Amino acid sequence: MAKDQPLVQEYSTIKTRMWFLITTSAHGTEWWKSDGTLSGTGLAFEVTPGTQMGISSSTHIATNGDLLFFSARG
Repeated sequence: MAKDQPLVQEYSTIKTRMWFLITTSAHGTEWWKSDGTLSGTGLAFEVTPGTQMGISSSTHIATNGDLLFFSARG
């Protein structure tokens, strides 16, 4: 895998949005979201700003209605 090629790990769908964990050299492992369009796809938020891993790649995720549950570091 190339250094700057993102690695998609976990994903879940809530209504019309796909939420997924991506590891990049710029952000570490963080949540991204997509509505299925290029302009609607991007970093949702950074649990840990910078290149450190904010979320473990082995996290367990769950949804309940409009909520997404996951474990994070810190």
